[in-house]
Amino acid sequence: MIEPTNPTSHAIGVPPPVGAAGTLHVHTTDDVPETLRLAYWREGVMRRLEPIGAPDGIRRFRARLTRIQGTNAELVDAASDAIVAKRDLQRCRRDGCDDISFDLVAAGASRNVSDVGEYRMRAGDVAIIDCSRSLGMNRSRHRVISLLIRRDQFAAIRYDPALQTGRILRPHGMAGLFKSHLSAMAEQAAHLLPEQRILAVDVATEMALSVLQMETQGNFDVEQFDAGFYHAARGLIYRRCTDPELVPRQVASALKCSRAALYRAFAGRDQSVAAMIWSARIEHAQGMLSSALYSNLLVGEIAFRSGFVDHPTFNRMFKRRYGISPQEARPPHLTRIVERKSEA
Repeated sequence: MIEPTNPTSHAIGVPPPVGAAGTLHVHTTDDVPETLRLAYWREGVMRRLEPIGAPDGIRRFRARLTRIQGTNAELVDAASDAIVAKRDLQRCRRDGCDDISFDLVAAGASRNVSDVGEYRMRAGDVAIIDCSRSLGMNRSRHRVISLLIRRDQFAAIRYDPALQTGRILRPHGMAGLFKSHLSAMAEQAAHLLPEQRILAVDVATEMALSVLQMETQGNFDVEQFDAGFYHAARGLIYRRCTDPELVPRQVASALKCSRAALYRAFAGRDQSVAAMIWSARIEHAQGMLSSALYSNLLVGEIAFRSGFVDHPTFNRMFKRRYGISPQEARPPHLTRIVERKSEA
């Protein structure tokens, strides 16, 4: 369910409804009079930060925010023109928010000043922010995807996340997969059912906890964060399936876990790591075969670009999966294009 929020449906100064878990709330300034946009954003939408200025001018200020409530966390996807905002101790006491936020800068840049010092964020960075502490923020035109996790969830890793305030996560490994999951979740939120959104937020929460455990302790408990680990492994496989050298050992190495732990995570779902690698390659090939972007490629070239080095093996596995040969899977008009080009 998507619930667009009508700016006139609640007075300025009244926080927007949280809604049931899985509900997608959409807030925008588009229908707000220009002179009231910043006030609406400050009083009617923002929960944790207080906008105090728009460098490009209040009349030009535009913003859009979507919010999904999960079981123990919330996803917020916010995009706006340049803005200066703050979260002082008075606001912290007033709203009682005690979350830890993992902020992904999807576009733009941000300069943050907290009680632990100043840190700057560029597009692609993911930073940890403690919502119980004061914060000053100066952002250019931006888009930030935030996962706000209840503080009590961090008891699972026996670590105080406040100690990591301002930390920029490393861009690779588990943190890189976590970043990809946040981006994909924000992009696909409108196309998911409520229960699917809840699952996506819960998986993101487990991934965030495992990332923090890895960053602070050098390893993470696969069994403890089974769902997050499984989806991270699955995401890595689908991203790297076109590499013909990809094998379970490399997946385990990228995730900094043992092969035994990797195998257990998949076996618990009646799956195997190797089978998922082959499945990802077949799905990649099927997507290329059905796309006009690759109409100039022969089937053998598509097989190679999908991670297969043996054409007969590709044909056999493809037919076992889809019931037809790769050539038959190609739309007739694309088949004719390839035939004409090969004849030429």
